[in-house]
Amino acid sequence: VSVQDFKLKLFATENPVVAGEETKLYTSASAPYTIEGWSPAALFINQQASLQIIKPADFTKITVVAKSNVGCTDSANLLLKVVPKGVFVPDAFTPNNDGINDVLKVTATGIKSFDFKVFNRWGNLVFKTTDATQGWTGFHNQTAQPAGVYAYTLSAILEDGQNITKRGTILLLR
Repeated sequence: VSVQDFKLKLFATENPVVAGEETKLYTSASAPYTIEGWSPAALFINQQASLQIIKPADFTKITVVAKSNVGCTDSANLLLKVVPKGVFVPDAFTPNNDGINDVLKVTATGIKSFDFKVFNRWGNLVFKTTDATQGWTGFHNQTAQPAGVYAYTLSAILEDGQNITKRGTILLLR
């Protein structure tokens, strides 16, 4: 009996995906393989393609199953998040270094200028950025901030000239 280590991985070029826009899903593995199928099946016309291009309408759990050339089977999952066009601010994040939702990041499309600030419960500024690609890791002055509710302000100008101003709260969970 010969045992082969076969691990399948699934990736998306964009995650989160802006509503109405495409993302590419692709696979890789530790050995040569063929795709057995994708789910939810309604999103995938060619079930055996290793590269898929989709436009998800809502948060979707994607699963792909593959078989190695020597008959081993594995599956991989990916939660594909969908956010509205413009500016989207999550309402919670979990900076616990598990690789999932560790950074509070504003999703912004078509941005000309951007200003995002986060304040603690005493009104002290704990994070600010003018770069929409930067996010908050839950630290201030190299100190992990406690779990709780934080306030934010966001000002942005879209490429079409539209001004967006948002204020709200974010829950930091540890």
